[in-house]
Amino acid sequence: HMVFSTGRQLFWLTSEGEITPLALPLDTPVGSPMFHPHALRMLVISGHYDSDIVQVTRGPDDLNVTMMKTLVRSNVGDYNGKIQPNGDVMAFTSGRAGGMQLWVDEAGQIKPLTRFPKDTFIDGIAWSSDGRTILVNANRQLHLVGLDGQTQAIDARLPVGQLLTWDSDNQIAYVNVRDKGVTKFAKLDTQTGLLTVDEHTLAKFAALTTNGELIYQDALDRFWQQGTMEDSLIEPIAELGSDRGFVIDNRRLVGLSDDSELWSYD
Repeated sequence: HMVFSTGRQLFWLTSEGEITPLALPLDTPVGSPMFHPHALRMLVISGHYDSDIVQVTRGPDDLNVTMMKTLVRSNVGDYNGKIQPNGDVMAFTSGRAGGMQLWVDEAGQIKPLTRFPKDTFIDGIAWSSDGRTILVNANRQLHLVGLDGQTQAIDARLPVGQLLTWDSDNQIAYVNVRDKGVTKFAKLDTQTGLLTVDEHTLAKFAALTTNGELIYQDALDRFWQQGTMEDSLIEPIAELGSDRGFVIDNRRLVGLSDDSELWSYD
């Protein structure tokens, strides 16, 4: 047998593909199951993972952090904080109501925008350029969510493993999809659902400059600028990539290294 967790429930998986829930009296989320060598006992991590979204104020040289302020505090996991373009609303994902949902904070008024099913997993959100819509990757499917909570699912022919960034002006989402068990980089037309797979690129993170240029970080944590004929390696920051991603402020790249050091490049 194998065992896996959805976050709130453990399941048995047989070699024949049969799935059976494991009946345990659980009142908190569980994960990371691991069998004892004799297979008679099992260890799991139980409880809530507490992470917060903070606002970082940089110094004059852009590298020294002068202040950190915690936003939308909770005792569970808050993720993916994104500020509305040309606005003050912050969108974020949180499990504060018992399941992962999309939330917004508008002048201190915090409310959920979605009612996704229990055990929903969200991997990536992105604002439209006009600040009226948020693109959300929930359970490997993209959804357009308005500030009034209206939600529209986008039908793509492959599961979306990760939403990287969104060019809303041209209605193109840059995503990683799963094709027969293989992760592939792709462009998805959010109006038509047309998916164009790039067999030569694998992006771990990606962001767009104000000019619409795509910058991405590959599996080896190197940074590239996408070109019409071929992509260009950004050599000065080739060693600075990490699992913490990066953002673009106008044309300036800002990120955290593996040593938790803030860096910027333009």
